[in-house]
Amino acid sequence: VDDSKDQANKGKTHNQLYTIHYSHEDTKTISEKSPIVMLHGHSQSAANYYAVLPVLTNVVDRHVFALDMLGCGLSTREKWKHGFGEDCDLKVAESYFVDAIEEWREKMGIEKICLVGHSMGGYVSFCYAEKYPERIENLTLISPVGVPPPGNRDYSNAPFHIRFLFG
Repeated sequence: VDDSKDQANKGKTHNQLYTIHYSHEDTKTISEKSPIVMLHGHSQSAANYYAVLPVLTNVVDRHVFALDMLGCGLSTREKWKHGFGEDCDLKVAESYFVDAIEEWREKMGIEKICLVGHSMGGYVSFCYAEKYPERIENLTLISPVGVPPPGNRDYSNAPFHIRFLFG
């Protein structure tokens, strides 16, 4: 989201997620059909989805967005301040990416999303769905990394859609 038009934030450092957006004149509005939001894998960018986005928006008749996650592609790339390896708290690292997506969703004025994540984007999508289940209409994970095998994670208190997928 380009915040340069946001007068209250001019000159302030803030995260920006570069966004590729596809729709056509017959695409249902975002209030009629939740948009698809696609997240790429590690060391990749939203450009991975460039060729499929126009086709996808025609087939599903909804808006389709591909985001560059923080530190990738054309999104904000600030110096990592949260430690490395064992010195990095996993919840802090997850929140860094997940909260940026939630901030993007809020700024875009989107109620619910159909989230699609590949590889690391699949892991971040799963974390997003855990933290903001009320914002997810559909969750699609394509070869996700970091999702533990059955039995290694307690899903007993997770929302139904998480228990259904992984329980």
